Amino acid sequence: MLSRYDGDRPGLLALLAGLSAEATEHLTQLDNGRRTDVTDRFLAWARRPTD
Repeated sequence: MLSRYDGDRPGLLALLAGLSAEATEHLTQLDNGRRTDVTDRFLAWARRPTD
């Protein structure tokens, strides 16, 4: 994904946010309605490193 979205960080983050929302919905259904937030799992690795 990083190479496909090279130079399009907003596009990459938008894709990952959508996938995160979809995963959260699926996990909530699988866990009898208990909401599981996976935002950090999907977006943390794509953030720019802080020096």
